[in-house]
Amino acid sequence: MTGQYAGLDEFLTARENLELIGRLAGLRRTAARARAEALIDRLGLQEYATRRVGELSGGSHRRVDLAASLVGSPSVLFLDEPTTGLDPIARAGLWDVVDELTTAGTTVVLTTQYLEEADRLADHIVVLHRGRVAARGTPAELKRIVGGKVLTATVPTHQLGSLPFIPDTDRVDGDRVRVSVTVDDAPAATALVAGLHRGGIEVTDLDVTSPSLDDVFTHLAHTPGAHR
Repeated sequence: MTGQYAGLDEFLTARENLELIGRLAGLRRTAARARAEALIDRLGLQEYATRRVGELSGGSHRRVDLAASLVGSPSVLFLDEPTTGLDPIARAGLWDVVDELTTAGTTVVLTTQYLEEADRLADHIVVLHRGRVAARGTPAELKRIVGGKVLTATVPTHQLGSLPFIPDTDRVDGDRVRVSVTVDDAPAATALVAGLHRGGIEVTDLDVTSPSLDDVFTHLAHTPGAHR
């Protein structure tokens, strides 16, 4: 299991930490050394192998954390918010590592606050809201909870009350508001846009997209009886 912060010795190098964990797991010295080298190669840790863990950046530290969790070759790996606090490049790098693990047959159970991460990595998702299961399913199944399309537009703040729908979200930006609403399909979105035009709503920055998992969570959180 890898938590947000693994129990590595900050004063040892990455290689020394991996060898130590191998020894604690019951491997002989030569086997522990070989396992450490294999993980260093697999996770691209060569440039960090001889540096103290306490000197590593967040992304590099997380890679060593993950390597430490793999010393025992687990068939099931639990990752607790492994990319929290990482920059986009480091996060994408860890996503690639998780992809490699699952492709090789490791079952990964991952908790995350980043819904795009769940969408990118997960085959099956359980959505929690206020400590309870709000929904579960594949990413595609969860997105069908919301609807076929999400229409997002920027409108003047003073026209917010004139919209022919109640927006799921709104974000004030000066004297304009960003609003979103879900519709069944593209023709329904087209009809809604036409209705906005007929109503004299001054629409800018109009987008029609497929729903994201963020849209799913917002829908579940704000729609009574939507949990499933």
